[in-house]
Amino acid sequence: MKRISKMPVFIKKVNVEGVHSRFDVIHTFNPGINILYGKNGTGKTTLLHILANLMLGDFDRFVYLDFKNITIALSNKKSIELKKRRNRKDILIKVLLDGDEIENISRREIFKRDEKRRELVEENTIRKLSIFEEERKERKHPILPISYFPAFRTMLEAWASQRFRGDYRIRRMSRDYSHQNVMMTAFARDLFGSFVPEINYASPIEIEYEISSHIE
Repeated sequence: MKRISKMPVFIKKVNVEGVHSRFDVIHTFNPGINILYGKNGTGKTTLLHILANLMLGDFDRFVYLDFKNITIALSNKKSIELKKRRNRKDILIKVLLDGDEIENISRREIFKRDEKRRELVEENTIRKLSIFEEERKERKHPILPISYFPAFRTMLEAWASQRFRGDYRIRRMSRDYSHQNVMMTAFARDLFGSFVPEINYASPIEIEYEISSHIE
């Protein structure tokens, strides 16, 4: 009897209303490889960031995006929806999974938390940073396992800069890869903005360091 392989879950459709208060994005996807193309400024990178942050369950990143509503449908019939609303003191984002609310995010609270995170990264306080990141991960609701690769050519050029290489090696007080990923993510967000998804792969400098260590 021939065994039928189960098709992996994939993003089927995304609908984003009021991106940057200028336009809407509606896009459908097929199983397998999908290619996004279009003129500069049409929202390709923003769409990728939306998908990556949603699938990683990093919903708090959406306080840094101007939008009204976001809905994503998966091939397994599940759905994720983000609804933004304002009051006189704050902006709140409600996150729904299959229609049920799983998180209610305050922009004010996220701004405070991210400021504290930046301070810990700059001070390279490894123990406090690790505790801080573990607490943050406990609040996340990952939807699908993914890896996000940002504008890699730009990242390579930035990683190759002498200033960053020096800072990175001086700060490497730990061989904890999760800590190093935090540093890489902070660096990418300094370059490209706070809506950049979490980076969870080794940097070229890390690869170079490992190769050099084995050779020595």
